[in-house]
Order: sequence, then structure tokens, then C-alpha cells
Amino acid sequence: TFQLTYGLRAEGSSFSNPPAANPALATAFGVRTAVLPSETHLSPRAGFSWTLGADEGGPPKWILRGGGGEFRSPMPLSLASTAQASTGLLNSESQIVCVGAGTPIPDWAAYAADPSSIPASCQPGGPALEGIAPNAIVFAKDFQAARSWRSSLGMQRTLTPLVRLSVDGSYARGVSQTGFTDINLNTTPAFGLSNEGGRPVFVAPSQIDPASGSMGFTGSRIDPAFGQVLQVNSNLASDSKQVTTSLGGITRKGLIFSAAYTWTRTRDQLST
Repeated sequence: TFQLTYGLRAEGSSFSNPPAANPALATAFGVRTAVLPSETHLSPRAGFSWTLGADEGGPPKWILRGGGGEFRSPMPLSLASTAQASTGLLNSESQIVCVGAGTPIPDWAAYAADPSSIPASCQPGGPALEGIAPNAIVFAKDFQAARSWRSSLGMQRTLTPLVRLSVDGSYARGVSQTGFTDINLNTTPAFGLSNEGGRPVFVAPSQIDPASGSMGFTGSRIDPAFGQVLQVNSNLASDSKQVTTSLGGITRKGLIFSAAYTWTRTRDQLST
């Protein structure tokens, strides 16, 4: 007996209420903040089952089964909400980042009594830093929701009327996996740490506080008017293989037994 099932799954996603536009970010990096990705997609899927050597009144000697198809994950809602809140536009309240001796000593009581006393710049004596550098999250023009191609193939062999052997294998290839790139990072190192295998440092020594080792932030920025400008892309992939062998059945005295061995190998690409 041979059975085949196949079909297409249609799905789509869209978001309303996009983030506010930031013309300065568009000028600096050629990206748009006022966009949330929308997508429609067709996913093919198929599966089969083939029964061979069935004796009258008894179990089949062989069962072959398998299938494959594409499976899509919708874009996480958290990405959309984070992008709506991170447009690179300045908030109504000043935000400063200071390091080491340049950090003002907070006086919460004074701030509560007089908001104008809240510091708007770093103290002298520390690294000449930061000022206001808001973060932003934008989507790449070719961004797609994560998908995976999955396939499986297995067989079941009846050794005796009470004992069966099974071998099942599966393979999954993830495509369009979500990653992040800081497009405002100056990727040319300022210097390297010789005692750490030349590990790159992306800020000048003058922006490192010698007492704490804390580093300034804007020194590593292509455009110091912004902090991190994270571009959400879909250029990562994953790979997974698995094989399972199992032997099971029941003895003539009614004892059920089962033994199985599974081998798995998985590799994922991640943003760093």
C-alpha cells in the first residue's frame, strides 16, 4: 500500500503603526526607520508511506515513510515593538553616557527638587566623551522571516511478530535566519591587545578610563550622533542532522522492551 500526501501552505504577515521616520539616519546610512516588513509566502510540503510484505492477518514486514517541506516562522513581535521604540530620535529627556572620572556624582534629591539640575554633560577630568547618542533598529531591505527546509526518511522492519526494528533519519536546513549588524560601528581597530592574541579594540586609548578600564562609546561610532544602529537582516543559516535506531517489542511472557540510540549534529550561525 502506497500513500502520498502533498500540498501548499499559504501565509503572510504585515504590521501597522510603523516607527517614526528619522531623516538624519536615512542621510547618514541610507536606511529607513519608518518601515516594518510585510511578507506573503507559499510553502510546499509532501509526505509518503509505503507498506510492503504484509501477511494476511499479520503485521507488514516493511514500512517505509518519509516527507519534506518548507516551514516558516513568523517574525517575532518583539522585533517590531523594539524597532518602534528605537528610531534614533532624541527623547524629550537628555541622555548622556560618561566613563570614569567624567561621571557626575548623582544627587537624586536635588534632581527631584529641580529637574534643571540634572547634568547635561560629563565632568572634566575624564575621557572627553559622549553627549547624546540614541540607538536605532532598522530592517534590511531584503529581510525575510526565518524558514527551514526539513526532510525525513525512515523504515520499520518486522523481525518477528513481536519484535520490530526502526531506523529514522532527518535533515533540516534553516535559511533566512535572523541576525544583527551594527552599521554604525567603525570596524577599523584603533589598536590591538598583544597579550590577548591581538584582540582588536575599537576606541582610542584616550577614551579608556585607566582606573576602571571602562571605555567611551562614541569613539567606535562612524557617526557619533548615534549609538548602536542595529540592522536586522536574514543572512544566517543553520544545519541539523539526526539518525535514530530503535529496537522494541514484547516477549512471550508479556514483558515490553525498548532500546534506542540517537546521533545528532547541529550547527548554527549567530551574530556576534
